[in-house]
Amino acid sequence: MRAVLDCGDSARFNHFRWHVSYILDVAYTLIRHADNLVGVDAIIATDLDTLLAGVFLKERFKVPLIYDAHEFWPEADVGQAGFEHDFWVSLEKRLVSQVDYAQTVTPVSQRT
Repeated sequence: MRAVLDCGDSARFNHFRWHVSYILDVAYTLIRHADNLVGVDAIIATDLDTLLAGVFLKERFKVPLIYDAHEFWPEADVGQAGFEHDFWVSLEKRLVSQVDYAQTVTPVSQRT
């Protein structure tokens, strides 16, 4: 990521950093509030921003994880830099490998 900053594209890097922080904040909030849940039969994650928490909660509750992808996250930002696209593709592939059931609304999302 150092190369990105050296290229003078700090605004793009800050945008990427905001998205990463957002996903971590969402995961933290969902995981923290899950302590109040009882009788969980399944975890449903809708889109990549909730999938990280879904993977953690699947393990915590020992239940299936269902992924409902409404968009292909790596393609959602047409202005993104190459490193961003590669990061999102890699993250989504790693997390999707932990999913028990998945559905999507677009053929592109099925390829992940």
